[in-house]
Amino acid sequence: MHMDNTQLEDGVVNITDYLDLAHCYLALDEFDNAKEFFDRASKMDPDNPEPYIGTGLIAMAQNDNESAMAALVLSVKLDQNNSKAHASLASLYQKLGEFEDSFAYYLKSLELDCDNMAALLGLFQVSAQMGSFSKVIHYLEQYLMKHPDDLSVLFCLSNLYVKEGKLELAKDILLELVSLDNDYKDAIELLEEVENMIAQNRIKVA
Repeated sequence: MHMDNTQLEDGVVNITDYLDLAHCYLALDEFDNAKEFFDRASKMDPDNPEPYIGTGLIAMAQNDNESAMAALVLSVKLDQNNSKAHASLASLYQKLGEFEDSFAYYLKSLELDCDNMAALLGLFQVSAQMGSFSKVIHYLEQYLMKHPDDLSVLFCLSNLYVKEGKLELAKDILLELVSLDNDYKDAIELLEEVENMIAQNRIKVA
């Protein structure tokens, strides 16, 4: 699929239109066209972080990490309260293997918006690299307060409870999961494992 720049430009009236077009091109992996409209948006409003987030993501996709870093650091400086900017910079640090910096920026992103699923997923991935899940559990719990029927996040949380040795909490979550979807095979299998682990622990105590 290809869009005609000339035709689209006729309908552009403000920065939002430029950004919408840029994101459309970005979704199609048409990076040159996406960058053109992100650049136009940044010229229209140099203090808006969104165009720099976009150009940073393009640079990341093209493995131009130096340019990506410059753009994403600028986006964070322009708006310290932009969850997407922090998550995007965190993603770059994750790609570079700088997990502590990545972790910090994902945390900041989630402090600003606990519904940011990209940041939540990124924090989970980085935590797996670092072997620490307590912060992820906290934000998953916060997310589920607003979205209690999100099965994938419920399953993720149950796995983290198991890793942290919180077997009863994991069991409660898995029972809820199975009640919401009695065909959820992975949840059923994990529930059986957790119940066996709980039983074995009781035997050891006895």
